[in-house]
Amino acid sequence: MSGKVFGTEAQPIDAELAPHIQNAIIAEIHAEYPDIVTIPLGSVGKKTTPSGDIDLGIKCESRDELEKIVDKVFGYLETKVIESYYIVSIKYPYKVNDEDIKYVSCDFIQVVDENYTEFRYECPDYTKNESAYKTGMKIMFTSMILNHCQERNANMAAGYYGKYDFTPIGLYLYSINIENIMDYTYDFVTTNVDDIIHLPFNEKGSWDDFHSVETLWAAIHSDKFKYVDELKIIELNWFINSYKKGWYSIKPEDFKLSYWTADEINKKLEFYKGLQKINYMINKGKEI
Repeated sequence: MSGKVFGTEAQPIDAELAPHIQNAIIAEIHAEYPDIVTIPLGSVGKKTTPSGDIDLGIKCESRDELEKIVDKVFGYLETKVIESYYIVSIKYPYKVNDEDIKYVSCDFIQVVDENYTEFRYECPDYTKNESAYKTGMKIMFTSMILNHCQERNANMAAGYYGKYDFTPIGLYLYSINIENIMDYTYDFVTTNVDDIIHLPFNEKGSWDDFHSVETLWAAIHSDKFKYVDELKIIELNWFINSYKKGWYSIKPEDFKLSYWTADEINKKLEFYKGLQKINYMINKGKEI
């Protein structure tokens, strides 16, 4: 979902062309695997500006199986990259009006449970102004919210705390030793979307609340949210975590705040801006 794995070799693809190339990729897969489940993901077909990449879910048992599928169908390209535990990327060639060959990055994402994948990766329709933010931002925000739910520490052994991992293939839980973070267990929790929805929200919560950053923000500021006492720190950490990831388009001025002013949050962010400058200078020195 980064669109940057191949650097400048793969370029953003025109919004009108992207759905056709996505369908061509799906057709190649189904020619070799007629019954395999493929799920179009990402913003293709939901924006008027170029797409940085093409995202496609493929149902399979493991990343190794995903890699074998990609090898069998697209091995002729010799441009495969293993991007993560759940993603395999290729540099896919296409032509426009018989011009020179162009390339777009295509990310194949492992799917275990179709409903869960569609929930996690659901993309707002930018042609309808449903959101100003990318799906990856919404996924991070969801993960943040889940980790302010008390359930993560339920049945935890003494001296341990829980941390949810909202992975591409399901919700998992780290049980981490407070005094030694290298001492932990990692266990599957669920792919049941309804269960995940109702970790942070009461019976009024719904899939629609997870549609975008904006709908999530509205939901945690409503009577649906079960953990009002956590809201003040969530408001602040949303901007801190976004800044750390380089998502500078996420600004406190653009959100309705209940516990902070935009100026107060921006002052908090000054520390991380200073830290960023220090790290830049350190890394610059290493290059020299």
